[in-house]
Amino acid sequence: MNQDLARLGVFQVLTGGGTGSGFLVDQNHLLTNCHVVAPYRSVAVELRDQRRILGTVRRIHPKRDLAMVELASPLDCDVLAIEALDGLEPKQQVYIIGFPVGLPLSVTEGVVSNPKQLVAGQHFVQTDAAINPGSSGGPLLNTAGEMIGINTLIFSIRGGGNIGIGFAIPVNTVRRIASE
Repeated sequence: MNQDLARLGVFQVLTGGGTGSGFLVDQNHLLTNCHVVAPYRSVAVELRDQRRILGTVRRIHPKRDLAMVELASPLDCDVLAIEALDGLEPKQQVYIIGFPVGLPLSVTEGVVSNPKQLVAGQHFVQTDAAINPGSSGGPLLNTAGEMIGINTLIFSIRGGGNIGIGFAIPVNTVRRIASE
């Protein structure tokens, strides 16, 4: 992967109910999951030096589990473009970037299991890359460092335990909703 993680605009999002991940789409706005920020209107975004800035939830799309957060001050980091991408293939290598269980910025890798998995009437990118609690809202990247999805869902066994099946909202869906 060609991304410099120190410059990459992926941050931990903190609420009164827990933590998640999010990433900059421009210097003033962060994209994350609705389930990371709901029901809060204000969240904290933790920077690499552990300072926190205020974020205001400006838009939510509960059906697709997306939320846009406006930051109190702009950040000077690399943003992830929400570009339409075609040709996602099974066995394509991917990376999950996020803050699993509140740990520092982490990267896990895996492959695309199914680029158009239908779950509850919606299409997701299915991957075997580890999506852990706290990684929700972070980006799913390809080997070129392009955002191909937003991590949103894992299948777990009743009684606890991730079974290694994760899902991301496809970038083309994200792009359409983010431009509304």
